[in-house]
Amino acid sequence: MAFSKVPTDWVAGISEDGTDLIIPLASIPGLTAAAADAENGDIRYIFRGLCAMQKAGQDAQDIADLPVRMKISTVDMPLSDGFIRKVYSSVFDNEVTAEEVADEVADE
Repeated sequence: MAFSKVPTDWVAGISEDGTDLIIPLASIPGLTAAAADAENGDIRYIFRGLCAMQKAGQDAQDIADLPVRMKISTVDMPLSDGFIRKVYSSVFDNEVTAEEVADEVADE
């Protein structure tokens, strides 16, 4: 197999209707309907869930099929007050002349 850039290979249930991107709540780790509520939710859970979804999508791929021009990593940093800070780092290689994600290459 080889790298697949097809969204449904990375996010279960993802779809679009020409205007909106639709991602089921169940595909976003740790996100509940209450936290996603547009009027009374919590944006922190949405953003954290989207980062976790990207990492989960990457982790679900076979190692040989991972892209080389897009990576996400996480680091857990214990804090002195008993919390853990989870740091998500996303890296995208872009073309020099545009904000386009560079094509994957076979040998790198």
